[in-house]
Amino acid sequence: MNVEVGQLLDRTAKKDAIHIAIYPAVAEKILHPGTPVTLRDDNQDIAVQCPAGVSFGIVDPFLQKPVKPSERFYVFVNPNTITSLRHDWTHPALKPDQDVGHDTKEWAKRWMIDLGQKYGMNYDELMWAGEKWIDEGKVLTVHGTLDITNAWDEEERAKYWECIEIITGKKPPSIEDEPFDCSC
Repeated sequence: MNVEVGQLLDRTAKKDAIHIAIYPAVAEKILHPGTPVTLRDDNQDIAVQCPAGVSFGIVDPFLQKPVKPSERFYVFVNPNTITSLRHDWTHPALKPDQDVGHDTKEWAKRWMIDLGQKYGMNYDELMWAGEKWIDEGKVLTVHGTLDITNAWDEEERAKYWECIEIITGKKPPSIEDEPFDCSC
C-alpha cells in the first residue's frame, strides 16, 4: 500500500507510519504553526510566508506558539515532493550543497553577516568583539544612533554567542555577557 499524505483517503486506507522530510530554517517574520512557507532565494536558511500552492512546506504544525523573527524551527516539507530519501534528502527547490544545518560554521557566518547588516556593523567587528571579550574581557565601543547595545534582545545575544562558539571554538563565560559598549 502506498501512503500519499496531502490527499483525501478512500475507505481502504489503513493506519501506517510515514517519514516526513524536515528542513531547519529561520523565520524572517512571525510565523504561526502550519503556515505555508518558502525559502528565500538569496538565503535558503530563511523561511517566508507564501501561498499554499507555491510553498516548500509548512511551519512545524506541532509548535505551541508562533515562531518569532530570527528563531529557528523545522519546516515540514510538502509531502510527495522530495526526490530522494535516506534521512538525507534532496528537493528541486534547494540548490545543491545548500543544506546547511544551523550548527555549521557556514550557517554561523551567514547569521553573523545578517546581524551586522541589521545593526550597521561588519562581520569582522562582530567577531573581534566576541573574541576580545572571551580572551581579554575587553568590549567594542559602538558609535551611532542604532547600536546593538540597545537594540538586540536576549535571544539574539544568545544566538550571537552560539555563533562565536561555532566559528571560533571558544566558549563565552555567559550568553548574557555584553561584548559591546555604547559611546553615548
